[in-house]
Amino acid sequence: MGTENRAHRLRVAIDRLGVDAVIVPSTAHFDGHDIPADLLAVATVITVSPGSTPARTLRPS
Repeated sequence: MGTENRAHRLRVAIDRLGVDAVIVPSTAHFDGHDIPADLLAVATVITVSPGSTPARTLRPS
């Protein structure tokens, strides 16, 4: 299976593993070079290059 939709595959991994944070090489791995909001709603996404940790946005209950 390829990695055509990296954000979706990462979201599935986050859900299956129940993690609170993930580390990605860079935002270049996402369409538009932006971390998708649906990922930030479920986990902290840390980028290695450039090193950053955008604020996690929690979904309302």
